[in-house]
Amino acid sequence: MGARILAAVLAGGGSRRFGADKAMADFDGAPLIVRVGERLRAQADAIAVCGHEQGAALLGCALLPDPEAPVCGPLLGVFAAMSWALGEGGAWLVTAPCDTPFIPLNMAERLVTAARAAHAQAAFAQTPSGLHPLCAAWSPQLATALGAQFAAGAHPQVRAAAPDAPCVMFEDEDAFANINTLEDFERLRPRR
Repeated sequence: MGARILAAVLAGGGSRRFGADKAMADFDGAPLIVRVGERLRAQADAIAVCGHEQGAALLGCALLPDPEAPVCGPLLGVFAAMSWALGEGGAWLVTAPCDTPFIPLNMAERLVTAARAAHAQAAFAQTPSGLHPLCAAWSPQLATALGAQFAAGAHPQVRAAAPDAPCVMFEDEDAFANINTLEDFERLRPRR
């Protein structure tokens, strides 16, 4: 694709529905966060982890803490990753939550290609069942506008951070299955 693509695993949530630190749950021999990180690493020039010190250490990559802001929510991690990507000279940032162990190995390529074709600053993954807005490609240049919204006390919905972004259809529902509960974990673990 030519331009430098960076990736970040989003792991700043509290795992409340899971009941334990799901990022570290053993998923067929490796922590869940490592499974996601390895899939992102295969598609990017460098990766980082947002909000999970142990996961960053296991992956041997940068740890990105959420910035101080008067709001909270998933875009804080995306913002931290955008800021990191800007500093690293990244043209694109690809993100995925730490609980999506089957993300496609062509996700970055397809999302970045779609964003470029639409002259947009982001692109979001979609399956027939709906949108997966944190599985996305972002222009790190969005950090300025997003930071201004946080400073003003607003945390937009993820999709609203880039309203003109195209959605890229992936037909495989399982590719974006996410693990929110122990029941999800047990249901998905033996599938692949």
